[in-house]
Amino acid sequence: MSLLTPIHRFAVEAMAEASRLQDTAVIDQFVKARGLKECPPEDDRFMWAYQLAVPGERLVLQYRYYDTSQAFSLGPDKNINLLKLIVDGQVVAHETTDFLDKSIY
Repeated sequence: MSLLTPIHRFAVEAMAEASRLQDTAVIDQFVKARGLKECPPEDDRFMWAYQLAVPGERLVLQYRYYDTSQAFSLGPDKNINLLKLIVDGQVVAHETTDFLDKSIY
């Protein structure tokens, strides 16, 4: 078990809660509460990333969104979170969630 495994579990729970509530604020609260620091995204499609690092391990949480609106039809944003637990340069856990924002229409 890695040192970051417990925090990884909390991150997975936060991602599931954000999806259930359709609210990105849950992820923002997790990032602040656990002390993740902003870093460049590792994957091209992602806009933001945060990480927590200890020697030999990193927990990386990446985020992106896009507008689902069509020409004559407004739609909510689609949010996508990607979480990776990396130990000794190898991804040992990989989680993804996606959800639509709560509709305001």
